[in-house]
Amino acid sequence: MMLVGYRKIHEPILKWNWVPGEIIYIQSDTSLYYPWKVKFTNNEHSSLLVVPEKAFVLIEGIDYINRHAKLQMGIIFKGEIDAEQLLHEALDYAFNKLKLNRIYGYLMLDNRGGREILVSKGFTNEGCIPKELYWDNKIRDREIWSILKKEWVKSI
Repeated sequence: MMLVGYRKIHEPILKWNWVPGEIIYIQSDTSLYYPWKVKFTNNEHSSLLVVPEKAFVLIEGIDYINRHAKLQMGIIFKGEIDAEQLLHEALDYAFNKLKLNRIYGYLMLDNRGGREILVSKGFTNEGCIPKELYWDNKIRDREIWSILKKEWVKSI
């Protein structure tokens, strides 16, 4: 297992550029969003896990009544982390530890690598949200992707 609970000593993993809310993002540019300006806290509605110095998984907006949450993953260096394995661990945590039934997240249209991983894990593309995100000096469309626990179990 790669993921561990977030502690203050893991803060440097958050000090790089990543797309806010992106379900899978692999750092490859020097874009405009700087997450260290955002305060992360683990509470009953969010859970932050890390692969020290390499990646993070943020599960937020946890709704324990309706059993769903939004997933965000960030990987600093492509090739140093197996993104499919990281996603598997994140879903295992969400479905089996948090007892959720549905996980969703957003993906920019040009994130082909992320799309391939989501499809391979059984995610469903629910549709496009037009002009949803200002990123890299452009307003971009994003897709919303989701997976139910029963769909994930079939894919493993």
